[in-house]
Amino acid sequence: MSKNADNAALEKCLKNAADQLCADSDLEFQPLATYVLVLDPKLDKANPHSELPVDAAILINLWRMGAFTQSDLEAALVKIDAEKAKTWLAQFIS
Repeated sequence: MSKNADNAALEKCLKNAADQLCADSDLEFQPLATYVLVLDPKLDKANPHSELPVDAAILINLWRMGAFTQSDLEAALVKIDAEKAKTWLAQFIS
């Protein structure tokens, strides 16, 4: 499989995961993790982050992969947690 095909497949998986987390308001559990990995294109790796919900990390990774615009990311993060969205945006948009 080519690199572009791998990226497209990964992007599709992440979008499906984000859609499932966002659409299912009747979750019996909170999608929490001690640490989540967020892509860091400057260092060509992923870095662990605590205090970041799984769905927010997925959306940030998708944005970093070019799946949607910064304004789309901002709107999606506000839907997850309006109070924390500004902090996340300041941390990950540079």
